[in-house]
Amino acid sequence: MLQDTLEKELKEWRESRSRMNAAAAEARVKTFSLHGENRRVKVNGQEVVVVSRAKRPS
Repeated sequence: MLQDTLEKELKEWRESRSRMNAAAAEARVKTFSLHGENRRVKVNGQEVVVVSRAKRPS
């Protein structure tokens, strides 16, 4: 009984965590894709987006 409840809570937690991670990943993609000057390079076999710093007003 208690184990069933804990398993159910764990499943719900994992599902909500998965949704949060998916939403965060989507927000990152939207943020990076707004800039047209981004480049993708491979670092240690993993593809990463290179973004430049914002220009400071002079």
